[in-house]
Amino acid sequence: MPKFRISPVNAYKLKELLFIVLYWIIMVRSIVVLEYFGMNTGDVQMHEAKIFRILRESLPAATLAGLAIGLLTGLSELFFFQKYFRNKQFLKLILAKLVLYLICITVIAFITLYIYQVVVHELDFLAAVAKTLSMFSSNGLYHLFILGGTLSAGINFVLVMKNKIGHTIFSNIILGRYHQPKEEERIFLFIDLKSSTQMAEKLGHAKYSRFIQDCFYDLTDLVIKYRGAVYQFVGDEAVITWKMKRKENHLNSVLLFFAFIGRLEERSGFYMKKYGDVPKFKGAVNSGKVMVAEVGGNVKSEIAFHGDVLNTGSRMMELCKVYQKDLMLSDNVMQRINPADCKIKFELQGELQLRGKNRKLNVFSAADVQPQLIS
Repeated sequence: MPKFRISPVNAYKLKELLFIVLYWIIMVRSIVVLEYFGMNTGDVQMHEAKIFRILRESLPAATLAGLAIGLLTGLSELFFFQKYFRNKQFLKLILAKLVLYLICITVIAFITLYIYQVVVHELDFLAAVAKTLSMFSSNGLYHLFILGGTLSAGINFVLVMKNKIGHTIFSNIILGRYHQPKEEERIFLFIDLKSSTQMAEKLGHAKYSRFIQDCFYDLTDLVIKYRGAVYQFVGDEAVITWKMKRKENHLNSVLLFFAFIGRLEERSGFYMKKYGDVPKFKGAVNSGKVMVAEVGGNVKSEIAFHGDVLNTGSRMMELCKVYQKDLMLSDNVMQRINPADCKIKFELQGELQLRGKNRKLNVFSAADVQPQLIS
């Protein structure tokens, strides 16, 4: 029987969906608890009765409501907003999400309250509907909108922050994982636009910025597919990173580069029509030990990598022009790649003296790609 493997893209979506579902379950359950303890605060015996009722009746209903809201909003986030609102203005995105979230919350709240009346209080259909509608009086609906809007704003803030600074970096900052510098073994892929100066002069700075936006838009989904994480976008350069502990990540870094080149070629008609040219990128891959630290302070914080690996990788890109190659790899990377695992031609360019370096480095090129996509 073939071994089941979930694709990196689907794994990412599943994690995102689980995060949203757990958020809504925890928040809805918390609101139910707070609502109960907010009544008759001076009556201790009443509190004990309320605790029993919460455990026996209200919390299961709150869990189901949170699960339903989480599934509806999570699926809309992954398959609607990320697809159709990806390039929309921030304010339009937030307003659209708020409207949809409030609709979901209202519908789920009505259904949950109706089921609660039928199951717990054993009311018939008409009585349950009447009781549920009475709870949606003007004050009740206003209360629901205030709570729903607040919770929607909370989850949207977290999701927007994750997307803006990267989900991996976001979680590391929240957990304080690199508050103290740590040593890690990392792979870095550097991607840089060829002839960027000429392209900027040809398009003008405004259109050139949109050109770069479209290029990196085509890159981001591939980063997830090949299990990478965006470290930086600097001008017309992107830096992608992987941890070395996953054996196939060295090959993933090479496959990602050529998958990106292939994606741009597939969309050449789009780029020619919109910009009059098709973007071409060069790249370099290096790996080794780096120090990782959270840098900055009250104004801005980010996760930064320091070490010779990054300096060398950046300088390796200069060799692309010298040898007329699209991608250069260090010996550290080639030692961990089996050429039989992919349809890529690797070629040793020699023992090269990199500018600003005292020691020489074996540098390889990669070309003639028909990558085996990793599902």
